[in-house]
Amino acid sequence: MNSEDDGWIVAQARHPLHGDIVVRLNDGADTVESIAAFPMRLGVAVPLADPSGFVLIDPLEQQIRELVEAPGVGMLVAVISGATAPFFREVICYVRASFDVGNFRDALSRRLPHLEIQTYTERDLEWDAFRSLKNSGSSG
Repeated sequence: MNSEDDGWIVAQARHPLHGDIVVRLNDGADTVESIAAFPMRLGVAVPLADPSGFVLIDPLEQQIRELVEAPGVGMLVAVISGATAPFFREVICYVRASFDVGNFRDALSRRLPHLEIQTYTERDLEWDAFRSLKNSGSSG
């Protein structure tokens, strides 16, 4: 782990659709200030044919940090990895309401052209998705 991983927790779970998953959560992310500043959930998912694909997506998280955290438009809060078929990685961030997901997706695709990048944004004023992940990770 590096210094960017301070405050992160790891949990394993079985998802009814995705099989075994590993979730890394930014445990202290959901402060009152962060929730107020970043009302939109951004998901970035990359499907993988098999587990060997995880090596190809190692740069994904760093590139997202550079595009979201470095300019201060958001915060990376969770990384979910499908450990059994279907294999995937999903990175969840919370971003400002003015965040331009189209420009973000284009920039990320230019940086990582070998990946099939899927994105979504959804209004999540109370960070319900993050808190759901956090609660499921701490309860089991």
